[in-house]
Amino acid sequence: MKITIAECRKATQVYYRIRKDEIMGPSLVRRICGPRHVAMALAWEMTDSSSTAIARYFGKKDHSSVFDAVDRVTAREHQRTAYESMRLSLAVYALQRDGFARAEGAR
Repeated sequence: MKITIAECRKATQVYYRIRKDEIMGPSLVRRICGPRHVAMALAWEMTDSSSTAIARYFGKKDHSSVFDAVDRVTAREHQRTAYESMRLSLAVYALQRDGFARAEGAR
């Protein structure tokens, strides 16, 4: 059950109702950077991607951006709630996409 960085980004976009160019852009507006942090934290937990790969995907120069995002999400209750909701949704999506039978066989 592998989730991609792009799937984490897309789930975040849908949840927060923001456009791809907004979440991928350099904006520091709270309405945009908060969801970007959530997407980066999801990608860190749910993919096998390195922090450098995740940071580059989101147009950041440094892998520490990912660790900062994880710290910020875990520190903010409203983002943590959104994070948990999307984490569960992505897990269900992956099970449906990959088929429940294959997921059961992986145990």
